[in-house]
Amino acid sequence: GAVGVYGTQFYQNDLRGLILENTFSSMAASVDDTNWLFRLLRPIILANYWPSDERIKNITTPILFISGNKSDTNDDMHRLKDLATKSVYTDFLEVP
Repeated sequence: GAVGVYGTQFYQNDLRGLILENTFSSMAASVDDTNWLFRLLRPIILANYWPSDERIKNITTPILFISGNKSDTNDDMHRLKDLATKSVYTDFLEVP
């Protein structure tokens, strides 16, 4: 998902849309949610942040969000959909 968001921001004119399935909003947020010790060590152990939550704000192509209703990333997916305000079309498919 993060790689798809990253690539789409550069090749929007060549793509018809983006499909995101069970992805996180940013690697930093995922690390923070994992363990309090990892949160303290994040500046040292995390080399790539994959800030999809910042990048998705500039994507204009249609985006389909697919997430399992029991997935750990379901809240992140809803957050990403809410942040995709420049996209011409967004839809959310929740899978049981």
